[in-house]
Amino acid sequence: MKTMAEKMTYRVALDDKSVTNGETKGAMAVNWMEAAGQDGIPTAFVIDKKGVIAWIGHPMTLTEKLLEDVAAGRFDVAKAAAESAAAEKNQAALEKLSSELDKAIESKDWDTAETAAGQVEKLLPEADRFQMGIARFEIQLGRKDFTGAWKLAGELGDAHQDNAQLQNQLAWIIVSRDGLEKRDLALAEKLAARASKAADGKDGSILDTLARAQFMNGKKSEAVETETKAVGLAEGKEKEELQKSLDSYQAGKLPEVN
Repeated sequence: MKTMAEKMTYRVALDDKSVTNGETKGAMAVNWMEAAGQDGIPTAFVIDKKGVIAWIGHPMTLTEKLLEDVAAGRFDVAKAAAESAAAEKNQAALEKLSSELDKAIESKDWDTAETAAGQVEKLLPEADRFQMGIARFEIQLGRKDFTGAWKLAGELGDAHQDNAQLQNQLAWIIVSRDGLEKRDLALAEKLAARASKAADGKDGSILDTLARAQFMNGKKSEAVETETKAVGLAEGKEKEELQKSLDSYQAGKLPEVN
């Protein structure tokens, strides 16, 4: 709290162990986390207007649309629960197919990778299927179908404008992937700027991506300004690495990718 208070723009509460009859775990841990079968931190719970739990999951996968649908009473809890149950049932198959997909991409077997991506997509909940869009983006880059890759990246970004990590991931691949014969730097900057906006400008790693895109687009002064903000948000080892990047931009050089 002492080090992060200014960045925590949300309510923070401490779990209460005094109400759990001597248990070493607090009430939230027992009655919410364990009761929901959750063991990862952070975990978000969305409660609807009727006081019913509508959604449980990692906050990074929580979308603006889901919150709007819950608030408006449009969210179909039964459908979401059915999709979640189906996803759990298919977990073993997902893990096997995902492994096959990773191996195919690593070995540059693009046809096998495309087939595996399609099979994985069928098993994923609708809200998570965008992940296969990223896989197909990787496949198109591997095939050197740059026109198709940039088109797909733009469509993914437009379809998930509130997903800061997705936008950032796409932008970072474009500006940092070694060996790309072509790069759509204008698209990379657009995606990175959108990612930063979605993160309220408070994510140093996203700002680092934006600074790199700006520099590669010939905007040195903007890159320096953006990277300076990134350094100001970071701590420890990350701060040291971002400072090295800032020094490179100030010297007029593109930083090496670690």
